[in-house]
Amino acid sequence: MRRVADGEAQAGTKRLGAAIWSLAAAAVAWTVWRGFIGANRRLDARPLVLAGWAWLHGQSPYSAETYSRLWEQLFHSPRPDAFVFAYPPSSALVLVPLALPGIDGGLLLLDLLNLVSLSVGLILCARLGGGPPPVDWRGPRCAAALALAAACGSLSAALLIGQSSLWALVAVLCLWPSAGAPRLPIVEALAVAVAAMKPSLTLPLLCFFALLRPWLVAGAAGFSLAICAAVAAATGGPGVFGEWVRAVAAYSATPANAPLELASAAQLVGRFAPGLAAWPLAMAGGLAGALVGWDARRTASDASTDEHWVAAIALAAACSPAHGYDLVLAAPLAALLPRIRPAAWPWYALGVLAVARPAPLAHFVHAVSGAEATSLERLVSAIGTAILATGAVACVALRRPLLASAQSLPLDPRSSSDKFPWRFAGPK
Repeated sequence: MRRVADGEAQAGTKRLGAAIWSLAAAAVAWTVWRGFIGANRRLDARPLVLAGWAWLHGQSPYSAETYSRLWEQLFHSPRPDAFVFAYPPSSALVLVPLALPGIDGGLLLLDLLNLVSLSVGLILCARLGGGPPPVDWRGPRCAAALALAAACGSLSAALLIGQSSLWALVAVLCLWPSAGAPRLPIVEALAVAVAAMKPSLTLPLLCFFALLRPWLVAGAAGFSLAICAAVAAATGGPGVFGEWVRAVAAYSATPANAPLELASAAQLVGRFAPGLAAWPLAMAGGLAGALVGWDARRTASDASTDEHWVAAIALAAACSPAHGYDLVLAAPLAALLPRIRPAAWPWYALGVLAVARPAPLAHFVHAVSGAEATSLERLVSAIGTAILATGAVACVALRRPLLASAQSLPLDPRSSSDKFPWRFAGPK
């Protein structure tokens, strides 16, 4: 009788898995379709490829005159004031190869790179929400995690406009399981360097990782500085660094980066203190990320490393001066929903819902209240990031487990963490 019951349970699990995998496939297809159809197609891809073109020809994309001249020459239109290139010189590692086949070819390569990044990111998200290695990849939990991650609107938005946020997402997800695992340092250093290409989004995470793995981050910093030095030598000397700092200041001062235009918690700060810039919150997030990293290093517990990573990612989403398309870090937070303990579901699910799908919620509120939908979308997302960051950091500070152990997870009767623990290895 027991064998019959086990057989029926496994058959039911397979049917459930097939149904959820169908839903996950539909969510992924919808994300990709939305990522290639829209009015803002390649909006941010053009500045990236243009910068690679400038570096390839020994010119500095941080010079406003040079950048405007190249923009008019290659795109046959004046450069919009909002487009100021402010990525660090180390981004030349990726952008110069993209520009090798020319502007049009570079745009196609960028689309391909972002599509690959999306695929890798979703696979890693599915692993996050799934169970330990014995669990079949066709099981329901991995499918549920994939569906939840793919439902994040920021993924299709980043794919649509050609943003580099997807690269940062993959880098963060590659670093997560290697926090204390013996892996090739060059692979980890490269992941840190890629994450650092988007410092406005990843500052809290970089500070977190700097406390958790200081020698690795030091190596990655040296690697990035070597690239920056090579870029400076190829574009006319060390003056490029000063131009970069001025470009960052000019980019931060554009109206598109005002606090009320952001979808992170800076939106809330802008509402309560209109005269306050977004950078103090980013610096506070970096400090909070460093404290979470220090706590992770101090506890040195394999079981707590995931909890600290969730807190650091939530801080990055909340405290960075992020636009809606930047909040791709909501994808791993959403993928973890199958592993969230029941006591944490109310605040965590509410936060993930507000960050991952703000547009439908904003349109619902707009239909009820008549308020402006775009502003509501940013506000809903900002509230969600604040909820997630506050709750995740509180779980770490109070030593309240956020994630359920593999043994207690539903949907797969064969789950067991005794032999194959799914917890990522923490610092030793």
